[in-house]
Amino acid sequence: MKKFATIMATLLAALLLFSFVACGGNGDDQNNPGGTTKPGATVTLNKTELVLEQGATERLTATTDPANEGVTFTSSDEEIASVSASGLVSALSVGSATITATVESSGNTATCSVTVNAQPVPALPTDETGFFRVDENLDFERNKSVIGSLTVKREGDVTTIRYDETAAQDLTWQNWARLLLEKDMDVSRKTDVSIMIKGGGEAVWFKLLSKSGVTIMEQEITAALQWVTYDFKIPEDKRYLLGDLEGIYVNVPRPNASNSGSGSVQIAGVWFTGDAEPTEEVVYDYADYERIAALDLSIWNDDAYSEFDDNGVATDANGKTVTGTYDAESGELKFVNNGVNEWKKFNIPLPAADYTDADVLVICASGTEGMHLKGQIAYGNDYEFVNFDGTKQYYFVNISDLTLTVAEGNPVYVTLVPSYLFGGATSSEITIYSVEIMKLKAE
Repeated sequence: MKKFATIMATLLAALLLFSFVACGGNGDDQNNPGGTTKPGATVTLNKTELVLEQGATERLTATTDPANEGVTFTSSDEEIASVSASGLVSALSVGSATITATVESSGNTATCSVTVNAQPVPALPTDETGFFRVDENLDFERNKSVIGSLTVKREGDVTTIRYDETAAQDLTWQNWARLLLEKDMDVSRKTDVSIMIKGGGEAVWFKLLSKSGVTIMEQEITAALQWVTYDFKIPEDKRYLLGDLEGIYVNVPRPNASNSGSGSVQIAGVWFTGDAEPTEEVVYDYADYERIAALDLSIWNDDAYSEFDDNGVATDANGKTVTGTYDAESGELKFVNNGVNEWKKFNIPLPAADYTDADVLVICASGTEGMHLKGQIAYGNDYEFVNFDGTKQYYFVNISDLTLTVAEGNPVYVTLVPSYLFGGATSSEITIYSVEIMKLKAE
């Protein structure tokens, strides 16, 4: 009897062990490949495999037993596929990665393998004036004072601009590549320009420049994870310069906070559209206009949007400064730049007025040669003055196509940036004498 009891105990112990292993105590579950099912709460994913194009997203859903257990998502390679706290997978670059969902209380896991394939280049328009020319020597030129490493190369159907981590830390737009106009191409009758671009979420500065150094149009755009086409209207009062087009400048990078390392931007094409008679240069005469409103320069640093402190000083990461001073007696606003190579802006609100017939923004200013004065009125409408020569001049910005509505408590701001240095200068000045919104005098 004793022997029988011993045998039965042994058999019972073996049965219990078999039952534990069969339930997945430390092994992989057939419905949970690559995951674990240790004692405690378990998790499964709605998908165990994802195949995505670069730039695409898809959400993984985690189900726990018992329900409503906390789950944490991680990726084996964040540069290929990232995952949010809620399970949204973003395909960032070509390759493979594994997404793991982990139950916080038990440590049990479930996995999903992710394969990211290259996104095909969309077809480009065939009936427009294209900008790219396959030329192994001079498709692009890069800025010779580039910070860090910047390379530009034609690769198949796209032109790729690559930059290293040092270049990615530059916030001064000194890293640029120039796309040269195709030989004998005539864009003088064009009214619009488009660019198809892709990247890692970087900001890119896109600019058309004339041979005489005048900016025809410029705009900050985002090089998103998927191919995006941006369309821009060429300002009518600058279209006359298209016959003297020097090239397109692509300034890169200005990465976002989550993408400050090395990377690349790809451009599939730039093309011009429209057909209109070439415009003529607009010659402005201050005497032809009457004032609608003048901005109060004394309050240049009184709003919350200024990058200058209460003492009128803006400081960069290297401890260099730009100092602004308002002279109440003369009404002049002067800025002295001591080696800052970053944009340092301030904003002046437009006073309440009827801007229905507004034609031009007029800035009276002088500055050290090579000093920039850059601005914006009504978000997205940029203007830029360069190559100051020390003389006091009126600068005109056509704003006739803008709708300026100043509401109480929500004013329209004129943004000015007087602090950018070129050519390695260490000290420069800009003096602003007046900023006015004006309209043509009645005949």
